[in-house]
Amino acid sequence: MRGYIYKDVLSDHPQALVEFQRMLAVAQRSDNRESIALAYNNIGGTLVWLGKAPEGISKLETAVRMLDECCAQQPDNQRARRCYLVVLNHLAAKYLALGLSSQAWERYTKSLTLSRRVNDKVGEAGALWGMGNVHRLRRQYAEAEQCFKQSLAVTNALKPKPHWGWVVSNLSSLWDIYCKQGKYPEALQYAQDMLKVGQRIGHWQWEVSALDFIARVYIRQGDHARACQSIEKALQKIGVATSLTRSSLSYALRGDLYRLKGQWERAAAAYQQAITEREKYLLWAPDPLAPCVLNTDPYRSLAVCQIKLNRPAAALRTAERTKARLLTEFLQAGRIDITKAMTAEERQMERQLDERIRAANTQLTSLLSQPHPDPQLVKTLKARLATAREEFDSFRLQLYLKYPELKAQRAEMKPITLDQIAQLLPDHHTAFLEYLIGDDHSYLFVLTRQPNGKSAVAIAVYPLAAKRDLLSQMVSEFRADIMSHRKVLSQAQRLYQLLVAPAEEALKGKTMLGIIPDDALWDLPFQALQDKVGRYLVEKHALFYAPSLTALDTMNRLLTHRRIQPPNHPTPQPPVLLAMAHPVFDATRKLELTLRGVDHLADLPNTEKEVRGIQASFGKAAKVYVRHEATEERAKQEINRYRILHFATHGVFDPNQPMYSGILLTRQKGQEDGYLEAREIASMTLNADLVVLSACDTARGVVQEGEGIIGLSWALFIAGCPSSLLTQWKVADDSTAELMKQFYAHLKRGQSKAAALQAAQLTLLRSGPRSNPKWRLPFYWAPFVLIGDGRPPARL
Repeated sequence: MRGYIYKDVLSDHPQALVEFQRMLAVAQRSDNRESIALAYNNIGGTLVWLGKAPEGISKLETAVRMLDECCAQQPDNQRARRCYLVVLNHLAAKYLALGLSSQAWERYTKSLTLSRRVNDKVGEAGALWGMGNVHRLRRQYAEAEQCFKQSLAVTNALKPKPHWGWVVSNLSSLWDIYCKQGKYPEALQYAQDMLKVGQRIGHWQWEVSALDFIARVYIRQGDHARACQSIEKALQKIGVATSLTRSSLSYALRGDLYRLKGQWERAAAAYQQAITEREKYLLWAPDPLAPCVLNTDPYRSLAVCQIKLNRPAAALRTAERTKARLLTEFLQAGRIDITKAMTAEERQMERQLDERIRAANTQLTSLLSQPHPDPQLVKTLKARLATAREEFDSFRLQLYLKYPELKAQRAEMKPITLDQIAQLLPDHHTAFLEYLIGDDHSYLFVLTRQPNGKSAVAIAVYPLAAKRDLLSQMVSEFRADIMSHRKVLSQAQRLYQLLVAPAEEALKGKTMLGIIPDDALWDLPFQALQDKVGRYLVEKHALFYAPSLTALDTMNRLLTHRRIQPPNHPTPQPPVLLAMAHPVFDATRKLELTLRGVDHLADLPNTEKEVRGIQASFGKAAKVYVRHEATEERAKQEINRYRILHFATHGVFDPNQPMYSGILLTRQKGQEDGYLEAREIASMTLNADLVVLSACDTARGVVQEGEGIIGLSWALFIAGCPSSLLTQWKVADDSTAELMKQFYAHLKRGQSKAAALQAAQLTLLRSGPRSNPKWRLPFYWAPFVLIGDGRPPARL
């Protein structure tokens, strides 16, 4: 019991770990397997909370295995069965906290099946809650709401009284998803219900959390007076129970109160303390390809305070800490080659698991090639493919658990300095626009070179009259209209006025803009915004995007190091460009691809014309493969030899597992499945300065708090490519071919990558008599975005 008191009541997790280790020693002496497993369960959960994920997950997996064996040997042992469900749900929750949704889903669904089989309502409630959280992490809010409400109904129906822990967990989760959707009256009601539960049973920690939730709703509604009242009540509760006086929540609440009262200095100090406490126990995933969710609220609030205190440089550094955290740490630490640590047996297992994914695809394809495939069998094979992916992900995780030293190679993130920003600004004609989007305050940082003065970088900060909920809705509607081929003048101008117009004076004379988006702005095609006279932003500026200034600086320095040849060891100039296009899609393949989210799979003859035109520009420096030669095998064999990679084909975006998004190539029988996935790209070492994915949806991904957008662009950065030209929605075949022809023509003339893209987009926007007039619509030219280094590529 002492361990639970330290963990749940006193919030002293290091001491709780000591007590749980004593609990394990006692259980081992008595040789009670259920007690031993529960001790491992408690130790594992505490280790994960303390930031020691590999050790913690390993202990939890041990607990699950022990109880699994107990239940198999003693099927009538109800205590073992109950413990098993508790531990299984706990393990799933920790996987979810680490952002590993596939592993969490697998265990929650297993727990739900077992719970219902033995009529364990507490286990069922926990499993449903967990499944709702997986949906929440994937932004599937309707499905999440259904799971949470089912779980709440199950636990409320328990006799003689509800399971209050699951009641509060579901109420807080429902509060969160309603807040994320801007449904504040509903969110407020769930927070108030949670407060009543805490008051009813005298659980002051739940009361504090509920009061915090209530305050957050009032802040978003602009009712600062009521928000202050709620926070003051929470702080009074904390004052009575002093164990939370140094917790991250305590400091964050004080920061909120001071901020709402305009006491910026005190608020900044409180938020800094909240961040210091929080970062002691950051939950990063062991596997660097499975980034974890970071709560960025204290960082954003601290940045707001620093802006109010006229400390723009400090605010910018704080804002940088909310973007591309894992990506930057990974790049700063250097690439980890996990295969060097693997045994021969582990490498064989990895190959087998990879083969299972390909085999599942092949079986599904064969079935769908039949005139009337059995729907139930299709469902079974879909599940088999999902299981194969989960097994592969779990295997990678286990490697990082077995070799925790691989995780230790990651570096502590070092925010960018002004001198480093100056190096990213090549001249006075370039500016960076970095956005910080919040619930009640949003800002735009504009960074330019100063013509004179002590600092080489000028930082201007502009408040934006747009909060997170409004922007998310506007961006979604704007994209929908563009993709419907509609004229979107009013929305384009409104978004311009909100996001760019405040800095118009500072942007005069700037020919190139580097945009660091935030939150929903990752889905916004800035190039399609229009000023008040109807000029598109791309008509005034060449644009490129970056996950963060810190990540861009790190990648640029790696690129510079790569380009420097040791004077005594000259190396031959590598080939310039590899292009693949017009892969073979037979009838079977077309059926398969509709399953992967491609609504139509037309043949792509213009992609061959596209790459033949590129080949004509580059001559012998280009290697082109089309049709049956454009295979995944060949891509993997040759991909690291070229400075520019160009793939003109279909792209597939997987919103549930963004690292399984990819591009489609020709499949050779019995070998690769012809689907080059983001997770495969991330494991490669690319020497390319530029990758062009001339396909649908290649810039899309899952926007993850604290990281940015996870998908193909993220994978290409991890693989070592500093810039990629990708697409934000489905693109047309003929207009894309023309745009790419223009892009490479301007690139060959020595223009920067950003300027070459601008020129290509303007060619379509200002279509001449020989072009298609419909290309002037943003649908045709606006989906193309350059992510990463916007400078000219290495000598072509």
